[in-house]
Amino acid sequence: LHNGYYFTIHITPEPQMSFASFETNDPRYASDEFLAALLATFKPKDATVLVTARAPAGAPAAAAAVAECGDGVHGYHRLRATQGAFGVGKGGQTVVARCAVLEQLAHTPPA
Repeated sequence: LHNGYYFTIHITPEPQMSFASFETNDPRYASDEFLAALLATFKPKDATVLVTARAPAGAPAAAAAVAECGDGVHGYHRLRATQGAFGVGKGGQTVVARCAVLEQLAHTPPA
């Protein structure tokens, strides 16, 4: 743990289909910029992105940031997304989550 945040990376290379995952509870990583950097590292054709956050009651900005994550990743377009809010926890916080499925855009070589 670093300042209460955890970071895990799991990579399973397979001949037919490989799997890589990155997980953290650090809110600085819930952005399209970070997601684009992560995808640029692994270069997957498809990616499933799950973003969760604790949103204080009456803080729509936190929920909005989660709701938009994965929509503006350079080189990818969103195939579908679902989102929701789950209960109210300690201190009136709601857990908000979004799952987006992204697909790499086709590359055309420069002329």
